[in-house]
Amino acid sequence: LGFVMRAVVRLSGVSETPKSFFVTREELKHLAKEGEAGGALTAEERQMIDGVFDFPYKTVDDVMLPISRTVTILRDTPVAELFELSQRTGFARFPVCDGDKIVGIVNVYEVLFDNGGRDGKMAGQLMQKPQFVASTERVNRVLPVLRAGRRPISIVVNPEGKHVGILTIEDIVEEIVGDVEG
Repeated sequence: LGFVMRAVVRLSGVSETPKSFFVTREELKHLAKEGEAGGALTAEERQMIDGVFDFPYKTVDDVMLPISRTVTILRDTPVAELFELSQRTGFARFPVCDGDKIVGIVNVYEVLFDNGGRDGKMAGQLMQKPQFVASTERVNRVLPVLRAGRRPISIVVNPEGKHVGILTIEDIVEEIVGDVEG
């Protein structure tokens, strides 16, 4: 924390370094805002600093993409239709539904490596078992789990067990650094 404090103080343009680095999160955010106002930080840099300090307090519910805004496919979606949908949306991973439940995740790139879908398989035959995360869980605790499981996308479940959204590693990173292009 001392390193971060010295960097923020230096970038904020304050000429005197404080004797003690026991400051609150809000004081550091205020210094970053002052640094932006003084021209030492850009708005993006200040937002990133805010994101770092707010990160431990964010829940999955704060960061997830609601299920109503996701593009899902049915278990019996033909691979050709999956490729067409991927081209149209720009997405490579899709939640696979069976009724109102998400039962898997299909990755277009993995389908390409599995004979390119030329053998007439359906999405349900090529999907992976989904990873679930609680909507109330803190994001800083979920990120290591996602990384360790090597699954860049998880299904978000509310306390009642209903599927309410998806969470990607990219969503979490964007919460800290802002929009990630690509």
